[in-house]
Amino acid sequence: MGRGTAVANQPKIGIYLYPGQEPHALDWKTLAGALRAHPARPIIREMQGHALGAGLKELRAQLREDVVNRVIVAASCSVGLIEPTLHKALRAEGVDPNLAQVADLSPCTGGGAEAATKRARILLEMALAKAVRLEPKVTAAVTGYDTVLVVGGGIAGLTAAHELAAAGYRVVIVERRPFLGGKVVQLHRYYPRSCDPVCGVSYLLETLRENDRVTIETAAEVAAVTGFPGRFEASVRRSGTESRDVVYTVGAVINATGWEGFDAGQIKEFGYGMHPNVVTAMDLERLASPSGPTGGRLVRPSDERPVKRVAFIQCAGSRSERYLSYCSQICCTVTIKQLSYIREAYPEAEITVFYIDLRVLGKYEDLYRQALADGVRFVRGMPARIEENSKTRDLVVRAVDSLSGRQLAQTVDLVVLATGMVPNRQLEWLSGFEAPDLTHNTHEQCFPGITARPGVYLAGACEEPMDVTQSVRSSLSAAVRCVKFLREKVDVAGLVPMVDDTKCDWCGRCVSECPTGAMRFITEGKPPVPDPLSCRHCGICQGGCPLQCVALPSYCFQGVADMIQAVEFDLLTKDDPAILLFLCRHDAYPAYEAACAAGTVPPNVIPVRVPCAGTVNAAWVADALMHGFDGIAVAGCPREECHAGTGFSLAKERLASAGETLYRMMIEPERVAALPVGISDAAQLAAKLWAFSAQLKGMGANPLRV
Repeated sequence: MGRGTAVANQPKIGIYLYPGQEPHALDWKTLAGALRAHPARPIIREMQGHALGAGLKELRAQLREDVVNRVIVAASCSVGLIEPTLHKALRAEGVDPNLAQVADLSPCTGGGAEAATKRARILLEMALAKAVRLEPKVTAAVTGYDTVLVVGGGIAGLTAAHELAAAGYRVVIVERRPFLGGKVVQLHRYYPRSCDPVCGVSYLLETLRENDRVTIETAAEVAAVTGFPGRFEASVRRSGTESRDVVYTVGAVINATGWEGFDAGQIKEFGYGMHPNVVTAMDLERLASPSGPTGGRLVRPSDERPVKRVAFIQCAGSRSERYLSYCSQICCTVTIKQLSYIREAYPEAEITVFYIDLRVLGKYEDLYRQALADGVRFVRGMPARIEENSKTRDLVVRAVDSLSGRQLAQTVDLVVLATGMVPNRQLEWLSGFEAPDLTHNTHEQCFPGITARPGVYLAGACEEPMDVTQSVRSSLSAAVRCVKFLREKVDVAGLVPMVDDTKCDWCGRCVSECPTGAMRFITEGKPPVPDPLSCRHCGICQGGCPLQCVALPSYCFQGVADMIQAVEFDLLTKDDPAILLFLCRHDAYPAYEAACAAGTVPPNVIPVRVPCAGTVNAAWVADALMHGFDGIAVAGCPREECHAGTGFSLAKERLASAGETLYRMMIEPERVAALPVGISDAAQLAAKLWAFSAQLKGMGANPLRV
């Protein structure tokens, strides 16, 4: 690089200072002089402009001249903002981004140039301590197989398979039924245009069957999926051949197993299964379809008489404490669509819709208004029961109109139950995987269709109740995510945790706590091995390791310990407690940056940015207390927002255990705190830090500080 090459195993550190838009906030000359005197003997460059844009071009030019193999960029700039662009520039100049750091000096501004310069010196000396410990690795990019397993041959599965095949990937479709098309081919019409579903499905089937990259397995089931993301082995069991499975090697899996209708027979008061003229919405689709049992004639199942009086009952089994607790979102719109079936067959028919709340969303409101204009009667009230006249087979629907208070006993020829959708989540074939339930336990607003297992995606109504349009959109999203995943090259050396074989005692804690199942025992009697395509680099394995033998390359135990030891308390204010603050990079650190910008953070707070709150190991807490910090806080995403799922919860548990150890050591457990912090909680974080500082001040200085 440039005029020479730095010896790989001998750190040659370059620190690039960017005064940016606040050149007078710090005494940059004094800061540079103090850093030049550091034992690591770094090269110090005072850059012009900002760390982004023109300043980055200047950095690239400077790197061509300097002989360095470690880079520290110091600027009053958000780390999350500059880091991706900086890494790209470093790669272009032959510098390993894993050996580079961004030292955010924005927390140092304020309180006068002298105090700010001292805080900046602390942060940069911590960065220097870490840089010395960083070691270059032989990088190895890992990619997955270019085949995708699509489980389910309904509209979602077929759409995803079509898009993936068109993008050049191989696809294996496995459908347990002997036919493709799923529930869609059983429908009479789509809404809102009332077109025939067979049209779209036929097009998909035709293109898929003509594509030699697509393998279709009907009347077959996935028996098991083993291996790791990117390198799965899928065992497919064909009907009648249980003795031998077909094995496919695939890189990713799309689960598009669709949905099942709620079993209306459970609602005894409605008589489904006992009264033949009580049907479900799916039953009505088959009655209206030309390929159905009546050839498309809408007649009563009991005697094939015309249906002149029809009642629809919404939320049959849904939004119920006894059955389905949730709304299936599409049932009301399906009923509005099916009203047209009755109207077309019998223009003078009397139609009544019993409902709790009508939920016809967005543009489908027009269908509801059309139904009102067509004379459909809407009654707000859930029927109590349905009775049958044993002679005529007519049905009597008994209900109370909640708007008028009147009791109703309406005689009809046919009752249609709008039953809910039950996502098909039987995924026993995927070892160690549990599908999310219908609660808000995932970041679906940011990562729809993504599961806790990397490389496994949900498409269509197996994720949650949705109509055909939503299912198609969901499958397109899943296909795109598969493409991104299979094209991704994981830098094993820079991101994936490393296991010290000489220290590991195979306790298995990292295996049990890993949120993605990336840590696994592969060979008996050997330490666990992280799978690079499963790993999400959260460091939870590192935080829980009792022997400190699992570590992310950029956060090795001794490196962080050296950062802690680098803090000189003489550079801090005398009357305020010294707090070491570990901050999750996702939410807590941006909140901290905002609090610093507002000038609301207490003095003597020393930040350490980590991948996740779960990365923090109890050894670092002990190191910080032994060095003399008055308090240690770990700030991370609240439990329901944690990007790793369990990071903050585990951090809180570990700190509680550390507190018990401190108590036995005659040190107040209250010197350690876990702070839940959302990305917009800057004010709350500042308030918590002030309260923690006041609490520590009341305790007095750490008795271990020399």
